[in-house]
Amino acid sequence: MKLKTLKGSIIQRSKYGVGKQMGQHIYVHKLYMDQVIPQEFLLDALELCDIFEFNTVMWNNSKQTIRFDSAKDFDTAREPKAGEYITVNYKSHAIREGVTNYIWHHKWLGRR
Repeated sequence: MKLKTLKGSIIQRSKYGVGKQMGQHIYVHKLYMDQVIPQEFLLDALELCDIFEFNTVMWNNSKQTIRFDSAKDFDTAREPKAGEYITVNYKSHAIREGVTNYIWHHKWLGRR
């Protein structure tokens, strides 16, 4: 049986061996972003938002977008929230900032 979100996206380990994949999105801690996101995309995005403090990243390969999340309670909460974020579109170099209270992920889903 596969775990799914309320919208029906399957939750699974990414093909990279780190992070979680839900639909087209791969979610990883910043320590592992270079294992998932192509180097040229990542370096450009980091330059565009160099003063933003983040600790988690969401990568969408089909849209070529990277979302950097502040996720302040990532290391301490059972269900951390994404918090403030910056999304960078690689194709257009457009930057979108925002805040969300959505749960970044359920840590209990990572246990086997």
